Amino acid sequence: MKQARAPRCRYISAASKLTSDTFRSPNQNKFSERTHACDEVTVEHIGARVTLCGWLLYKRMQFALLRDGFGVTQVVLNESLYRVIENAPTESILRVEGIVVRRPDGQAREDLPTGQVEVVADEITVLNLCKDVPFQPREYQKKTEAVRLKYRYIDLRHEEMQRNLRLRSKMTNTFRRHLIENYGFCEVETPTLFRRTPGGAKEFPVACHSHPHEFYSLTQSPQQFKQLLMIGSIDRYFQIARCYRDEGARPDRQPEFTQVDIEMSFVTMENLMNLLEELMRAVWPSSLQEFPRISYHESMELYGTDKPDLRYDLFIEDARNLLNAVAENLPEGHCIKALRLPGGVELVKSRHLKDWRKAAKQLGINGVSEVIKRGDGSVKSPIASLIDNDQFLENSMTIIAWGPQKAVLRALGKVRSDFAQLLRLSIISSFNPDFKFAWITDFPLFSSDENGKLESEHHPFTAPHDDYVEFLDSDPLRVKSQHFDLILNGWEIGGGSIRIHSSALQRKILADVLGQDCSELEHLLKALDSGAPPHGGFAFGLDRLIAILCEAPSIRDVIAFPKSHDGRDSMANAPVALTQEDLEYFHLGGLKSPEGRDPSGHSSSGNLAS
Repeated sequence: MKQARAPRCRYISAASKLTSDTFRSPNQNKFSERTHACDEVTVEHIGARVTLCGWLLYKRMQFALLRDGFGVTQVVLNESLYRVIENAPTESILRVEGIVVRRPDGQAREDLPTGQVEVVADEITVLNLCKDVPFQPREYQKKTEAVRLKYRYIDLRHEEMQRNLRLRSKMTNTFRRHLIENYGFCEVETPTLFRRTPGGAKEFPVACHSHPHEFYSLTQSPQQFKQLLMIGSIDRYFQIARCYRDEGARPDRQPEFTQVDIEMSFVTMENLMNLLEELMRAVWPSSLQEFPRISYHESMELYGTDKPDLRYDLFIEDARNLLNAVAENLPEGHCIKALRLPGGVELVKSRHLKDWRKAAKQLGINGVSEVIKRGDGSVKSPIASLIDNDQFLENSMTIIAWGPQKAVLRALGKVRSDFAQLLRLSIISSFNPDFKFAWITDFPLFSSDENGKLESEHHPFTAPHDDYVEFLDSDPLRVKSQHFDLILNGWEIGGGSIRIHSSALQRKILADVLGQDCSELEHLLKALDSGAPPHGGFAFGLDRLIAILCEAPSIRDVIAFPKSHDGRDSMANAPVALTQEDLEYFHLGGLKSPEGRDPSGHSSSGNLAS
């Protein structure tokens, strides 16, 4: 019988292939004391006199390594010049002047752009001594994230952080250029101080001295403003928008983040998706395959999630034929599903099985079991007496789950996601290294919370499919939306929709279906009555997109000064308690400043505020 063993593969990120040439500008040394950056000195410059400025990376009696934000150059020192830097610690700032020469035979380094040459210094100046650094930038991977964030200005010196931020800058510029020059968009900056928006994410309130007991809210997105811009006939808007949500921080989320925000008048979903595909192909550093269209229902049935990672050929399948005895007595709305795990015998440990059972139980499923078939044909499984051994491949593992359909699919979706990570980390892997984009469409317009209360699946400004408007009163959970998500390698990087441009329909959904008070959105409803064109838009998270491209474990690795996992600024130790004087100024005198805290965020004992 065929053995279920996956092929071997290796992953190399597209961003890791980028060189310093990718980010080089022809005028990057203009208006500077240096003549060249430290990655630019090559065999073309042999015999030329150069001036370099940077950080002392390493020193020895005869030479030193000088590093800047672009690369490294080797500098040859005579005895008198070495004495100039003899007492200079690493990471001190130097200016070096000298002549470029070819390195001696046997000393060239092929791994460096400057590895064929060195600079014979005739003048060296210490511009600033480094008194103390908590760690060397080249050792940043050995430090905890907490230490890296506390001393972020040191962490930023590492070549990976330099690459990530320069790639981010280059992509942002490319987005701007294509949207403005190729597609006629207008970049508009919208306010970040706004009013509270009902529903959706939690917002940050902002006190105002001029308006006692009234608060702004930091915008969680420019959603309302960009719709108002369409009503104002801007026609095509975009913005690299700063957004705020008081939801703490996770590897893929920050309380403040950046999104590329787009809105267009007189468009369809197809128009928007085609634009976004063209835009991604324009900015991506490698060629992209087709973007498949997958319905929400199909995505849940096949992958157990609406954010499928298509790099893995792992599919949930109907398993009633594997458990006939259970299938005969399935209640209505229940199902039996299975997920076959190639290589699972070697990769899946007992702790993984325990975790999957626990997750399934939290979803309300008790029926979860593994089936392991060994090379000799024997089967190990808690449900061995209920299955037909011939239905399973040798040296294979299959996870079977049964119960309420929605919960079963989500449980196996977690198994699929976790197993995909095991595949990625293993040498026995069916992992596809490509970037796999996909569109997820036909989302439900509404969902219900644990109490059965209706809520918007995305936001209340999303238009329903025309064919489902008639069910808004009788069966709202049946209504499909004109919303679509863009998925990349298992991450939702953005979402968009056609908006409601009728004030009557918007009022109906807000008041009649969702039971919300429309008074907080009266400005938008009034604007919709003043001649609102059909319009739609899209927004994608720039941080998350760059993190995926750089293969960074967290979006914190592609943001210059991110918040920590618990939403704090570790470097400046923020947020901090306000003084009583500040509270009085903002008419918040009823709130007492916590005792033992000062405005710096430190307790009276001198320990860092927690």
